[in-house]
Parts: sequence; structure tokens; C-alpha cells
Amino acid sequence: MQKKPLFFCLLFITGVLSAQRADNWVFGQRAVLSFTSGQPASTQLSSMYQSEGSTSISDENGQLLFYSDGVSVWSSDHTLMPNGTGLFGHASSTQSGMIVPFQNDSNRYYLFTTDYQWGTNGLCYSVVNMSLNNGKGDVESKNTQLTPFVREKITSVNHCNGKETWVITRDYRNGDFLAFLVTAAGIQAPVITASLSTASVLGYLKASPDGTRIADAKLLSSLELFDFNPVTGLVSNKKTIMTYPTLFNYGVEFSPDSKNLYTTCSKDNFPYNSEFSNYIFQFSKLDSAVPVIQSTLTRLDSAISFSYSVFSALQLAPDGKIYVSIINSTILSVINNPNQAGTACQYSRSGPQLMTGSYSRYGLPDFNQSYVKGSFRYDTACFSNQVKFYYSRANDVQSVKWDFDDPASGAGNTSTLDSPQHIFSAPGVFTVKLITYLPCRNDTFTKKVTIDPFTVDLGPDKAICADSLFLLDPQAGAGKQYKWQDNSSLPTLSSTVPGLYWVEVSRTDGSCKTRDSILISSKPNPLVNLGRDSLLCENNTLALDATNPGATYNWQDNSTTPVFTVSKAGRYFVNVNLNGCRDSDTIVVNTKYLPRVFMVTEAGICPGMDIQLTPVYRYNDNAQYLWSNGSNEPSTMAQTTGDYRVDVSNDCGTTSASIRLYNGACQLYVPTAFTPNGDGRNDFFKAEYGENVIKFHLEVFNRWGQRVFSSYELSKGWDGRINGILQPAGVFAWKITYTLYNELSVKIMKGTTTLIN
Repeated sequence: MQKKPLFFCLLFITGVLSAQRADNWVFGQRAVLSFTSGQPASTQLSSMYQSEGSTSISDENGQLLFYSDGVSVWSSDHTLMPNGTGLFGHASSTQSGMIVPFQNDSNRYYLFTTDYQWGTNGLCYSVVNMSLNNGKGDVESKNTQLTPFVREKITSVNHCNGKETWVITRDYRNGDFLAFLVTAAGIQAPVITASLSTASVLGYLKASPDGTRIADAKLLSSLELFDFNPVTGLVSNKKTIMTYPTLFNYGVEFSPDSKNLYTTCSKDNFPYNSEFSNYIFQFSKLDSAVPVIQSTLTRLDSAISFSYSVFSALQLAPDGKIYVSIINSTILSVINNPNQAGTACQYSRSGPQLMTGSYSRYGLPDFNQSYVKGSFRYDTACFSNQVKFYYSRANDVQSVKWDFDDPASGAGNTSTLDSPQHIFSAPGVFTVKLITYLPCRNDTFTKKVTIDPFTVDLGPDKAICADSLFLLDPQAGAGKQYKWQDNSSLPTLSSTVPGLYWVEVSRTDGSCKTRDSILISSKPNPLVNLGRDSLLCENNTLALDATNPGATYNWQDNSTTPVFTVSKAGRYFVNVNLNGCRDSDTIVVNTKYLPRVFMVTEAGICPGMDIQLTPVYRYNDNAQYLWSNGSNEPSTMAQTTGDYRVDVSNDCGTTSASIRLYNGACQLYVPTAFTPNGDGRNDFFKAEYGENVIKFHLEVFNRWGQRVFSSYELSKGWDGRINGILQPAGVFAWKITYTLYNELSVKIMKGTTTLIN
């Protein structure tokens, strides 16, 4: 048995600062990605075909409300809203739209749009009212222009007070930053930060989730990092950390804790102008000077292609991961742990799979960056109640306080450490709360933490009986997911063949993976065969042999010998146990008897007669016959006097019977008188002898010629009565008609007899 526990498991916990608003992403060619379940899932198709910018919004329960490409607006059922076309964004705008809820009206939303290149529509807003159109929404006003001089860049982030929202863009004429504050009173005049650099019309503009930084990926220009004041809306402290023509940038995104920066960029492989190198990079230590930031450059991925921006938009998601769009791909790349510097961020091209019929292009949907503000993660111990909590403090967080919802732990129920450890008093579900204290507000993050320590134990290596089933049970308890060596996911597995079996058990969220293995070997079963159901000859015995060396036995009568002797019919069975392996057999024994033959011992025969000797038999099924005259039939013919014998044989033996044929009395004899007085002598008038007579008829007549008796049987006679009345003494006439065995002519005898009283 081998145990390989993975002691700690990593979970990322998102906060409660309207994170659900970003739960549903609509982008690219009909792509929809939902985070409502906690894991990204693509189970439907949108009605939108968009190459670059898009935006979508969900309600506070994570249900999709509507989405837009900056030109049209669709409801959650993927139908166009009334008045939902002709917006002043553009299909080719890098960031064509941004949705911001009204502060004091849960039904209304601002939909900001940006034109492309140097178009004159600039930055506009429309208003979507979700109370209209039977709750599916309607564009009640549209294309109110805020400024005509912006290009393809828009981002938003919460004001320091956590209620109002900054919508930020850049003026294409001079690169000025324009920060529009959306308040309960409406959209305020922009806070303008004079140009700190020239603006590039293409590429993403992103605020950090904590609202303290802005990054601008300027295609064919540079990648720039700024400080942002979420109270005043002013931008400052420009840092150019990557310049063109070495590389030109398109996508940009901050980690949840706002301390790491990610970008996608391309390089023209001069002089082979038709070929491009494409990259995903990470920068860290963003508080440092430019050379230090540049020294942290980590390449996460690269690809050679015939177009630039193979890796395009980056967007932070509610699950704390950053997803990367890949041009014309059905799979997004993913940065699994973006708060970690370098390769510890765990980048992978194997991100979520999009539903068949959809794929990504350049863009991913834009959201208020505060929706995906970093929170905390934790490691649960697999075999104990210990939990390690981790929080990477953002720049504007002054202090933190933890509440573990575990009063039984006493003073240990709270902590002011960024990343504390807590041992819960008992298993259960606890609502853990993290409060972060900022200069102008406090943020609270909560998450239900399940404490469910478990072990995995398949038991010691085991030898099982051949061809038997052995149930493998990890005994990990309910609410777990399983992976066996054959990819089965059931809680238990039946072993049918010898071999090495292993199981990996984890909680349903994939955490606490723990493995155990067991070696199953085979031991022989006893071989038990009492034979086919059998016939036992009378007076014989049958030995039933179940011998298996080293085994124990239990017969139907509880005897324990390996051999059982049968002496009578019945049902017999035995159970054999050989080192814990069992087998049994049953046999039905019926009695088979010797043949029985019955035949008179002697009989008369007349000259010329053929007598058929037919004995009476019993138990003669499948028997064989042998007569002394050589016949093999059950009966035989005899023509002469002498001794005749038949031997009848079956599997159990032979029995015999004999008859002696002698010269019989062949001449009929008729008495001349009889005395029917009941003394037992001469009480009947009948013929005697005539052993060769084959047909016979006796008739008796009185003196008036009336027939008083008739019989066709030689052995039957007249008792002197008519209708039960004894007749008076007198002379009676008789007539016998008969045929002999060897003479077919009819013969007649006549005479008289005297009845004597």
C-alpha cells in the first residue's frame, strides 16, 4: 500500500464587490463564457459576430442582462433590443464599449461607446432600461456625445468611496487623459490630465483593480504605466517600460492585487516582413524604477505566425485568473495564479473550451476593473482542520482584519496578519470574512470555507479468490470526487483480476488530492465436482469425492469428511473452504432397481400348438432379454414341451424366471351330472381340459328347448340356477361349439347332463 497525500490544496476566493457583474462574457464570434458556477463554462452561443471590443453586464446574482459590440445591443436571450442598433461605437474599435450601472437606479445602465481610428463620433453614451420590453431591456436614449476626440480606448474603475465610477479614456489629438466620474447625479465633466505622452489609437487601456494604476498598450508606440488617483481622477508618474519598434503591444491587464502587469505584443521579424513573433509577457515590482521593472520581464508564451497579435486581449475574471484571447481559436489561454511573479503565475494554453460554433478573435469583454478586485485564497489541510489564508495587499490597503466565524477558537478567531493560519475547532462550514481598510472606505470579502478532513485507505495488499469480486473502498466519505487507475469516477471499484489498483480522491472543487494503492493477488479456488446427477443400483453405494488438500468440508448432514458415501436416493451437497475460498456442488441420486420378472412355473401344451410366453416385468426400462431358446425379445414362442428360461439384465444386474411346458389335456371332457348343493364338489356344469381350444361356446337347454345358460369361456360353468332360482332335478341338454388351435374348422359336441339336487 502506497500513500501519496498532497497535503495542501489551492483555492482562489473572490470578493463581494459586485464580482457577479462580470460573471458572463460575450465576445468574438458568438462566444459566451460563464463564471456563475465558479468555473468557466461555455454552453450557449450569442448573436454577436465581433472582431475586437465588446462589453457585457450581469445582475448581482450573476445572471446575464445584455451585451454590446458598441454598435448593437442584445438582450440575455440573444435578441436585439428595441432601438438597439446604430450606436456610435465601431466593430473595429479596440475597446468599443463599457457598461456602468446607474448608482441609485437598479434598472438603468450607461453604455459608453468609442469610435475607431480618427472617427468623429468619439465617446458617447446610451441608456439601457431593463424595466422595459417585459424585463428584457430597451435602449431608451442613445448616442449622447461626451467628446468627439477619443480613440478606441476605455476603462473604468471605482472611485475611492466605492460608490461612484471613473470612466477613463484618452484624447487622440494630444494624448490627454479624460476621467469622467459617474455619480448619482449623472456623468460629471471630465477630469483632464494633460498629455504625459502621445496617444496611440489602437491597443488596450486598463485601470488596476485597486484603482491606483493605469496601463496603456499603444500599438506601434509603447507600453506605458501610470499612477491614478481614485479620489481626484488625475493621472501621473508615467513609466515607459516597453517601446516600439522592438515590440508593439495590444493587450494589457493587471493581476488581482494590482502588483503584476501582463501584456501581449508582437515583433516584425525583419527582413521577413510577412512573419511575426508573438509573445505574452509579465512585469512585476511595479513600484520600482523603470530599469527594475524591465528586469522582471518574464516570457510566458511565444508563437510564430503570418500576422501580428496572435495573442490579443487579456482580461481578469471573477475567478481571479487572467484569460487570453487567441485569434480564431476555440480555446482561451489562462494565467492561473496571476498574483505570483515569474513562472509561478502558472500560465497555460489549455484554458476553457468554447462551445462548438464559436471562437475568439482579438477582443475580450471590458468591465469595471473593480468588479474583479483581488481578494484572498486559502489552502485547506487534507487530514486536519488547519487552513492557511493568503492575501496580497493592494497598494491602497492600509490594514486588514480576519474573522474566521469560529468562536470556539477563542482569541484565535480573528487576525490582523495579511496571510494568517487558523486551526478550526471542528469540521463544518464557516463564513470567513476579510475586511480591508482603505483611506476612504472599507472593503469586505466573505467566502464559505468547508472544513472536511479525510483520509484515503484501500487497506493492506490482499490475496483474493480467483474469479471473485473484491470491493475497493477508499473510505473517504461523502462529497468527494474519485479517479481510479482505469479512469472510473465511482466512489468504489470492484476488483476482478489481480493487479495494482490506485485511487486519487479529492474534494468536489478539486482540492486535497490524496492517493492510495493496493496490490491484489489471486489465490486458487477449490475444485468441487460431485459429478452429474446419478442412478444408484439397489443395495449398492456411491462415493462422493470433494477432496482438496488443506480444505475443510461441510456436507448436507454436517459431516466434515472429504468423501461421503451414499447408500440411498436423495439430494446431496457439499461446501468446501480452501483458505477462505469457497466452492460447492450438489448432486441428486435416484435408486435404480434390478429388473423384476414374473411367470407361471408350468403350463400344458398340446401337439401342434404355439404358445407365446409373455412374462410380467417391472423395472425393465432399457433392459436386455435372453431366452433359453436364444430369443432377445421380451416374449417368445414355444412349440414343444420342456423348460424355458428368460434372463433380464440392466446396469444393476440380472434376474431370471422359468416355465416348464408339459403335455396338456387336449380332449374336451363334459360331465354327465352335477350337484349344485354348495358342498364344493361338482357344483357347476362345465367343460374341462381342452387346452388347445381357442374358441369356445357352451349352451344349456331345458326339456322345452329353452336356453338356460350360455358361456364363451371354457373356465365358466352353469350353477343350475335360472334368474337366481335353483332348478329342480332333471335332465338338461347341452351344445358346445369350438375351434382348436391347429384346426380352424368349427366343431360341435352335444349331450345331456343330469342336475341332481
